[in-house]
Amino acid sequence: MHRFTHNATLVHASFLIVVALFCISQTAYSQENEEIKINEYYWDAPLAKVLSDFKNKYKIPLEYEEATVKDLKFGYLFTNTPASRAMEIVFRENKTVGFILDSNHVYKVLPLSIINASKLSSSIQKWEGKPEKFKFTATGVIKDKLSG
Repeated sequence: MHRFTHNATLVHASFLIVVALFCISQTAYSQENEEIKINEYYWDAPLAKVLSDFKNKYKIPLEYEEATVKDLKFGYLFTNTPASRAMEIVFRENKTVGFILDSNHVYKVLPLSIINASKLSSSIQKWEGKPEKFKFTATGVIKDKLSG
């Protein structure tokens, strides 16, 4: 009888530990994926102020140079807007600056000329892999996109 009670207690304790670990992991997961929400009203505000609020008040990882945004204005009412959506809204109609999200999840505000140039150069990169076939003959006609 004593052995049965001891085994039941161990099973019960193991079950409680598993449930507790599950609850802790779910709480950590939901906090990790919860995006920052913006609640602000900007009316013809300097873009530098908007970006400063995003960076300092809302702790959004953001890099920009004051000179790049100094003459630009912005107006919008953000109501519980996720940070990623807020960034899209800020720059969607802007004709001079935009942003990229780097691999470290930092928003970088840059002139559109730089962003567009980086898109062009990324499509003209050299392949740096190793050759897979050797000593073969290729025949055919090579046509480019422009001359047909």
